[in-house]
Amino acid sequence: GDRDLFDHDWQLEVTSPGIGRPIENIRLLHSQLNRLLNIVLAEGDEQKIIIGHLKAVQDGVLTVEVSGKKKLEPVVHQIEFSKIKKLTVEVEW
Repeated sequence: GDRDLFDHDWQLEVTSPGIGRPIENIRLLHSQLNRLLNIVLAEGDEQKIIIGHLKAVQDGVLTVEVSGKKKLEPVVHQIEFSKIKKLTVEVEW
């Protein structure tokens, strides 16, 4: 019956879809606008990390805005999705 439904320890996780998990399909990014992304780019043998807010996705290119330090203007990057090695959505509290 239903009475043994909660006989074991259980845990409820409250997460948003995609948070903390790598995104490998560009279509999933359309629902992540204005979210904070952690993007790892592979440039030759080097890795470059860009952390910024997703502003647009168009024709395989992400527009990501990185906050400027000390009240400088934000820096806007145009990043080709095909050049991204790893992309995760960060949690902002």
